[in-house]
Amino acid sequence: MKLKDENIAKVIIKYINSQYKIKKYFDFSYKSQKHHLIDQLKEIIKIIKYALPWRIINNISWNTVYSTYKRLLYFDVIKNTYIELLRKYFKKAPNNKLKIQITDTTCIRNRYGSSMVNYNGYKKMKCTKVSFITDRYGIPINVYVTNGNKCDSKILLNQLNCKFLIDNELHNRYKHIILADSMYDSNEVIKELIKLNYKPIIAINKRNTKFTAIRKLTKEEIKIYKQRLHIEHINNTFKTNRRCICRYDKIINTFYGSIYFSLIDTILNVL
Repeated sequence: MKLKDENIAKVIIKYINSQYKIKKYFDFSYKSQKHHLIDQLKEIIKIIKYALPWRIINNISWNTVYSTYKRLLYFDVIKNTYIELLRKYFKKAPNNKLKIQITDTTCIRNRYGSSMVNYNGYKKMKCTKVSFITDRYGIPINVYVTNGNKCDSKILLNQLNCKFLIDNELHNRYKHIILADSMYDSNEVIKELIKLNYKPIIAINKRNTKFTAIRKLTKEEIKIYKQRLHIEHINNTFKTNRRCICRYDKIINTFYGSIYFSLIDTILNVL
């Protein structure tokens, strides 16, 4: 087990041990069981990282490992572990990190998914879309999964109504600017962002300017907009786990597990 993967397993176990109500559901010490939680997490991380089938597990019964993974999802352990890491991350310089936020979507090719899957004409494939709102350094603070045929601007309008992964008071206090590419250039999106006290800096979509004057970004806005590159980096880092390149999970809740495992992997690089 690599050191990085071991750190992921350790932070998950640390969260479980801090939660009295769920700790008992992951305590195998009273059973005559060879393989404890750390051993099973090792196998789960391997499955997600390399997109292996569950039945390939040899040294532990694959049913046991999969049942533990489903239990982690049932108690939202993976998601809440990421939220705890976000709290730790934003303890230092939250103003600098949250002042500028970035949004973008990425398409996940579908293999076995049964829900939230549609044909995307632009990408020419059946896919599921994952939308992120991140801080200025590309750390996701809002994750939204939807059908692959939805346009980015509509996705953002729905996503803004969802609960952020960080404290609302912290978020509302420091948010100021949001960056987005030309796919978000619509009057509806801009009005909603202004209503939510954001200053939108969005690349111009010339297809929307047929009957109106072309809007231009100032030199200062162009300089700030260059920071949008961070979300492109995070989309690539996010897909280093192969279950996030192609969707093998039939149920959307199981797919969320793969997403948050990958995000834990990402945030540990900066902590």
